[in-house]
Amino acid sequence: MKTVYIDSLFLLNLAINCLLLLASGRITISETKVKKVLPAAAFGGLWAVASFVPKLGFLSLLPLKLLCVTVMSTITWGLGRGLFKRTAALFAMTALFGGAVWAVYYIIGGKGAPESPGPGAVLAGAAVCFGAVAAWCSRTPSAQKTTVRMTVESGGKITSLTALLDSGNELRDPLTSKPVTVVSRDAFFEILPPEFAPAKALDDPVECFEMLRRLSSGQSFRLISYTALGVEGGMLPALRADAVTVGRRRREGMLVACAPGEISKHGGYTALAGTDV
Repeated sequence: MKTVYIDSLFLLNLAINCLLLLASGRITISETKVKKVLPAAAFGGLWAVASFVPKLGFLSLLPLKLLCVTVMSTITWGLGRGLFKRTAALFAMTALFGGAVWAVYYIIGGKGAPESPGPGAVLAGAAVCFGAVAAWCSRTPSAQKTTVRMTVESGGKITSLTALLDSGNELRDPLTSKPVTVVSRDAFFEILPPEFAPAKALDDPVECFEMLRRLSSGQSFRLISYTALGVEGGMLPALRADAVTVGRRRREGMLVACAPGEISKHGGYTALAGTDV
């Protein structure tokens, strides 16, 4: 009878789950924070340990494994329209990593190896698979658009967002020719103090801009014209922030424009920044 050490089983699954979640985040181009990956990975580790308890063996059934993967995905990325895609990617990564583990097991073990891969083979296979996924993602066109942390400083308030570096964002301030960062409507009003909330209900950008100016107690607002596919002469209300930091680059007096709606289909980012920011 094979002895299973609970602490070793938990730590092994914790490490593997971290790699799985990070790889899934790369595949789906989703913001993946370590502070959320760790509790999700720990949940998966506890699930694996519990499945070895005789009376809880049913936890290893496929439907319940799918439930475990869904919970891990929700802990890491939250609920939203991208939940199904991220959960599917995480389950696919689980299958891919499993295949890689067995491949490494047969390569390094051969016929004289034990009946199942040991911890070394499992970690080696997972590391090889994660490296392959990371390398593939870095070479695909979608990976050329990467997400970075962005902070907006305005009126003494600092708001942290996730921005997509998009070479297609060529919006500029007509007065200074400096690049303009575009944020989703929700993110724009998150940057502003609560007293500006009534302007959020106005769909017309000009009316929204006028109300923002009336409510302003020191903030500087502008209207920025833009052109997009199917839109000519569109207008966006914009705030001149005290400072905007995209990645490691900090710009003072940068305009932050409010998009008409959401700018990310899967919710992985809430701002668009040009690559020249």
